[in-house]
Amino acid sequence: MDNPPETATAPTCCTQQTVTVKVGSEQLNRKHLQEHYWGSQAWEASYRRRTYVEGFFGTMKDAATENISRAGSRGDRLGLRLLYIGLGMACSNLRLLRKWHDEHGGQLDVDPVLLEPDEYPTEFTLTEADAA
Repeated sequence: MDNPPETATAPTCCTQQTVTVKVGSEQLNRKHLQEHYWGSQAWEASYRRRTYVEGFFGTMKDAATENISRAGSRGDRLGLRLLYIGLGMACSNLRLLRKWHDEHGGQLDVDPVLLEPDEYPTEFTLTEADAA
């Protein structure tokens, strides 16, 4: 302000040392975009599920299991990307099915073909005779 008023005639907002803002209790600690309050028992129970989801994504990316990588799903063909990821998930489900079957003493009633171990090579080499 170029010409401030005299202290004796100035409004209260110009002369007071502190300002107090009163907020209603419904506006205090308002949560945003969360179903449960952070740290509550319901929140903890819901958040614990994240461990399993992150673990599944980790096994999908692991080179020793499904080896799904970003390079395999690049491109502008959505159908091929979905097929790539879907086949990876099918392989993961089959691997987990076999693991569960082995750990629980063969309690599954499924086709035995699904439970046979994979004995296919993971790397192929092409010899000159094969290329001809």
